[in-house]
Amino acid sequence: CPGSEPSAFTEGYDDLDRAAAQQLVMNGIKQRLTDPLRLPYNFIKGPIIGWTAPKAFVSDMGFFTLPQLALSTVFAGSSKPDVLVPSGNGPGGSLEIPESERQRAAAELES
Repeated sequence: CPGSEPSAFTEGYDDLDRAAAQQLVMNGIKQRLTDPLRLPYNFIKGPIIGWTAPKAFVSDMGFFTLPQLALSTVFAGSSKPDVLVPSGNGPGGSLEIPESERQRAAAELES
């Protein structure tokens, strides 16, 4: 996060809760962007947000990649947060995800 202040998802969240909360935030943003009642507001405020966002958002995505990500986020379906369930701790504080959980998530993405 830019700045010296901690993220809103730092205090009281473990890695799994933080991932689920971030997915909920992205779904909320998408719902506001695609809400027909907010279309006039988004049309007026969109250029202002687009002008300000590059100053606050740093990414290594190219000129064509970032708009593709935004459009795919807007048009993709909404779903409840889905975070892989770890079986224990791995090396260096990482989380160990069992093969069965990885296969379940991959099958869900493919369907």
